[in-house]
Amino acid sequence: MTSSLSVVAQAQSMSAHKGSHSKPIAVLIVMPLIMALFGREWLYTPIGYLDPWYNVGFFMFYQDPAFLPDHYKLQRLPWLLPGWGLYHTMGPLAANFILHVGALLIATTFVYLTLARLVGQRSAFVVAATLTIYIPFLGSGGWDYQTAGEAAYYAVTLYLTVRATQAENPRRYLVLTGAAYGAAIYSTIHLVNFLPVVAAFYIVVRRRNRMLVNICSALGCGLVGFSVLTVALCIVNAMVGRGFLFFWPLLKIVIERVEDPAGQKAWWLPLSALLDPATSFHYLAFPVAVLVVSMLRLSTAAVGVGRLGSIRTLLIGQYIFLALLWALWQQLGHPALEPDYFAHVLIIPAFLALGGLLRGEVGEKSSISHTLLACGLLLAFVPGAQGALAWAVAPQVMELTKSNGIEALEIYAVVIVLLVATMPRIAALGSVLVGMAGFSFAFLQLQPPDNPLYPHFWKSGVCVSNEQSFREIIRLIKILKSENPISWQTWIWRGPKGVRTFESGCTLDLDLLRGTMASPGTSQFGLGTYANPGEIPDQYVGWVGDGHLVVAMVQYDKDADGMIERFAKAGKKLTLIRRETINLGKIPILVLIYKSMRER
Repeated sequence: MTSSLSVVAQAQSMSAHKGSHSKPIAVLIVMPLIMALFGREWLYTPIGYLDPWYNVGFFMFYQDPAFLPDHYKLQRLPWLLPGWGLYHTMGPLAANFILHVGALLIATTFVYLTLARLVGQRSAFVVAATLTIYIPFLGSGGWDYQTAGEAAYYAVTLYLTVRATQAENPRRYLVLTGAAYGAAIYSTIHLVNFLPVVAAFYIVVRRRNRMLVNICSALGCGLVGFSVLTVALCIVNAMVGRGFLFFWPLLKIVIERVEDPAGQKAWWLPLSALLDPATSFHYLAFPVAVLVVSMLRLSTAAVGVGRLGSIRTLLIGQYIFLALLWALWQQLGHPALEPDYFAHVLIIPAFLALGGLLRGEVGEKSSISHTLLACGLLLAFVPGAQGALAWAVAPQVMELTKSNGIEALEIYAVVIVLLVATMPRIAALGSVLVGMAGFSFAFLQLQPPDNPLYPHFWKSGVCVSNEQSFREIIRLIKILKSENPISWQTWIWRGPKGVRTFESGCTLDLDLLRGTMASPGTSQFGLGTYANPGEIPDQYVGWVGDGHLVVAMVQYDKDADGMIERFAKAGKKLTLIRRETINLGKIPILVLIYKSMRER
C-alpha cells in the first residue's frame, strides 16, 4: 500500500511539474538542428545500401499496387506510411529531413520522459542528450531503414507503459501501449523478444500491478491496442490493392529462419570474429562496457554493497537480459550482434541501463540547472567539431585519436560507465557528458571520409555526397518513371566492372549503385562482373521485351559500346531516347536510356 501511494505521489509530482519539461525537451529538439547546421550529410542514406533504398521506393510508390507487390518490406507499414505521407505532401527533400529528425526526436524525447518518471529529470536529460550524439544510433543501416522508426516506437511504448503503471485508470494508456508496441514490432520484428521487458516495466514500477487480475487486464488492453493497429494497417493495405495480410510475407521468412538459421549464413559471424580486426568491434564498445558495469553493479547490490532499489534494478536488469539474449541468438547462428539493423535494437536498452546506473530521484526539488542544459546543448557541436577541428584547428587531435584506434573508444566507454557507477551524482552526470563527447569524436575519427556505413557530418573532402546523391537518384527515378511507368520493365546495367577513377581523383565501383537503383522496382540487367555489354548473357537479353527501357550507367560513352550490337544479335533494336548525367558529388555518372523494340 505504501509503495502504491508513493508511486501515485511521484506521478502527481510529475504532473504538477509538466512545465519543467519544456526546457530540457527544447534543448533535445535544438540539438539535431545544430548538428544539421554543420551539414546535412548525416541525414541521408548513402548509396550502396539495398534495404533502406527499397523503403525509399515505397515512400514514393506505395500507392501503386504493381510496385513490388507482396514484398516482405510491406510489414514495415508503421515506418513506410509516415514516409509515404510526407513524401507526397512535403516533397522528398523536406520529407527526408522531417522523417529522420522526427524519428530521432521522438526516440530521445520519450527516453527522457520515461526516465524522468523513474530516476529524475537530471539523469533523464543527460541520458537523452548523450543518446542524441551517440553515432551508432544515428541512421543505423541507412536513415531510411526501419531502425529509426523502431527506436521511436519502442521509446513511446516504454513511456506509455510507465504512464499506465502510475495512472489510477490505466486502460487508455495500456491500449495505446499495445498499439505503440505493435508499431515497433511491425517495424522490426526482433522486438517481439522485448515483450518480457515491457511486462517487467508494468509489474515492477507499481506493486499493485503484480496482482493476477491486473496482469490479465493489462494484457487484454494491450491486445486490444495491438489488434486495432493491425486491423487498421490491413485495411489500409487492402484499400491500395495490396492484399489484407500485409505482415505475412516477412512473418513467413522469420518463421523459416528461426527454425533453420542457415539462410542467414551470409551475414552471420561467430562471436570471436566480431573482434577480428579489432576495429570492427567499435560499434559494440560502449554497449559492452555498459553491460559489464551493469553486471558488476547488480552483483554488488545482491551481496549488500550499495542499495539499488526496484526501479534502478529494473533499468539495469532489462539490459542485461536483452544483451545476454542477443548473445545467445548470435551463438545459435543468427546475426543478432552484427552492425546496423541487428545490434541497433540494444542501444535504447543500454542507455536506459545508464540511467539506472546514475543516481537520481523522482520529484527532485530543484529543476535542471541552466549549466546542465548548456552542457547538453554543447554536445550538439561535437559532430561538427569532428570535421572542423580535424580539418583545420587541431589535426594532431585527429592523429592522436586515429593512432589509439579502438583502444581509445574502449577507454572512453569504460571510463564513462565506471565514473557513473562510482562517483557522486553531479560528478557522474558531468563525466557522462564529457565522456560521450570524447567517445563520439573518436568514433567519427575512425571512419574514412568515404565510408558509407556511418554518417558524414562534415562535407569537405567527401567524394560522394549523400545529400547530392539523394537528390540525383530521386530525379533519375522520376525520369525513368516518365519514360516507362512500369518499373520492372526498366533494366539497368552498371559498368564496366571494377573501381573507376574519375577526373576529380575520386574512385567508385559503379556496382554500388545496384542496390540503390533497385529501390524503385527496376530490374537489374546483368552482373557487376561484366567488363562490357557484350558479356551480358542471352538469359538477361531475352527477358527484355518490346517497349522496355535499357539503361546504362557508365563513366564514359565508350563504356556502353556494344550494347546496341548485343541486342541486335538477339533480334532486338535499341534506340537511344535520352541522355542524362547524375552528379553524386565529385563523381558524375553518365546515364544512357534506350528503348527496346523487336526488329521488324
